[in-house]
Amino acid sequence: MFSLKKHFLVFFAAILVTSVCPQDTRAQTSPADLPPGCSEVAPKLQGNLFFDDFNDYTEGDTGRPNWTHFLGHPPSIMSGKLILQASPTPFAISASLCLPRVKNIILSADFKLFDTQFPTNPKFIDFGFRIGTEPQFTPSRDYSSLVRFSGDTLSIRAFAGPNNNRKSDIVGIPYDVLQFDVNYRIRIEALEGDISVFIDDVLTLEHTLTDPDFIKSGFFTIASVNLKLDNISIQILD
Repeated sequence: MFSLKKHFLVFFAAILVTSVCPQDTRAQTSPADLPPGCSEVAPKLQGNLFFDDFNDYTEGDTGRPNWTHFLGHPPSIMSGKLILQASPTPFAISASLCLPRVKNIILSADFKLFDTQFPTNPKFIDFGFRIGTEPQFTPSRDYSSLVRFSGDTLSIRAFAGPNNNRKSDIVGIPYDVLQFDVNYRIRIEALEGDISVFIDDVLTLEHTLTDPDFIKSGFFTIASVNLKLDNISIQILD
């Protein structure tokens, strides 16, 4: 378990890295190193910090060139929010950041579930902080680590290997807090194998991944059927 002191030191180190050692990610990255559909590194990436409040897009925009998708139809930006709405089918859609694979990140976002016509798990959200960790990207979760809200549970999930020979590490807790049309703030710290999840600044779930196959760099992807997102911040600590 992380102590309060450790979290403070991590936060201080993150500030120090951001202010002293920014990374020239664009100069080192080609489109082949990005999620499919990305033509360049997200322009909103500044040094090792990405932030998007979705206020400078055209209404109905899909978020390019900062964002792409690989599940369902593209997301849309409405009234300064990134909208993931599964319509006309109840399958999740995704939004992936046009950033190279990273391993150590601190991400935070405001999010809100809105009611949906689909009865199949309307409280489903994947915050994939390491998706597509194999050398060849695939849209499956066979090589990934993510935080999942599903119904009344919250879990940290890691997978490595194809379906027929896949290793997994899953830890979850009952979590019946999420309500429709209520704003929440999530913060995920992924520091090597140590994963911590904060909801509204409260440490809610943490887990340590020990298998090195789970501790690899991946893309950042969000998937849901009825989600509004705002103020997404990604701090890269690699």
